[in-house]
Amino acid sequence: MEVDELAEEFWFKSSSLLKAKVWDIVADWAKGARERLSLNKSYLAVTDKDLISEIPAVICGLAKTLENRRHLKDFDNGGCVFEAVSILADSRRQNGYKLESVLHDYLSLQQQLYDIFLQANLKPDQIIQLQRRLAKAMDKIIQTTVQAYNQRMSSELVELGKRDKLTGLLSKQTFHVILTEEINRAQRYRRHLSLVCLDIDRFKDFNRYHGRFVGNNLLRQISAWISSLSRSSDRASRLESDEFALLMPETNAKRAKIAAERIRWQIKQDSYRKNHLATVSTGIADFPLTASNSKQLFELAEKALLKSKFQGGDTINIVES
Repeated sequence: MEVDELAEEFWFKSSSLLKAKVWDIVADWAKGARERLSLNKSYLAVTDKDLISEIPAVICGLAKTLENRRHLKDFDNGGCVFEAVSILADSRRQNGYKLESVLHDYLSLQQQLYDIFLQANLKPDQIIQLQRRLAKAMDKIIQTTVQAYNQRMSSELVELGKRDKLTGLLSKQTFHVILTEEINRAQRYRRHLSLVCLDIDRFKDFNRYHGRFVGNNLLRQISAWISSLSRSSDRASRLESDEFALLMPETNAKRAKIAAERIRWQIKQDSYRKNHLATVSTGIADFPLTASNSKQLFELAEKALLKSKFQGGDTINIVES
């Protein structure tokens, strides 16, 4: 009984800490979100009111979940947090946000909450319990956001296939259909088309050491960086468990390598900051310079990716003409 009372007191104090810092969290999060948006001029018209809309309700929902895990039902269809997340997703989509940008914002929020508890002088096992409960709630938020975006996607993309549920990127099936279409378009207008394939180095070892929760967060974070550092015309996909692809229309291999280097550097720096270093190996192929069809373009990019793997990872290789 005494242990239960102590447990209840711990969860209550953790919830109260979060509630007390709601507007500090919102302010810090909005500042970071605004900095990320400033990289894309099409988002500059978004007001601060639009930016933080529904975020306080989401944070309060997370705080209530810490106090009593039964409040996780608020994140399910029909719950108050579910409604807030759906409204936020709809607002972001109307403002032209890519799905991956919204997920990136949520991941930044999750890291903010973790940092608050890390600074609260809690015991390691208490921090782990907090992270697990928050992770369950954040998973529901991300699922709701992906679902809300999918429901509003054009009928063309819905027919092509669903997005990857974990990351929100294009599914492998959808990606290959788009790849064929882009090859045909590049051929018709005599344009370059580059394919960038990326694979997380030693991801199985990473999962074994850090656990699936951290592994899934890494996949989402890498997806977010690939999307946020690419153009609106580029198409990103999760091909396999730890492999991603970025299709870059009207881009030759040299320019694609510059973009791939930004992604490689950002992933490495971001993961280092979070104390779980992760790197990616990258391969790039160019149509029509090195490939004549979609199948050949994909196979050559994969071959260049394997070369990067054999070189120890954390590097980029381009298929030479």
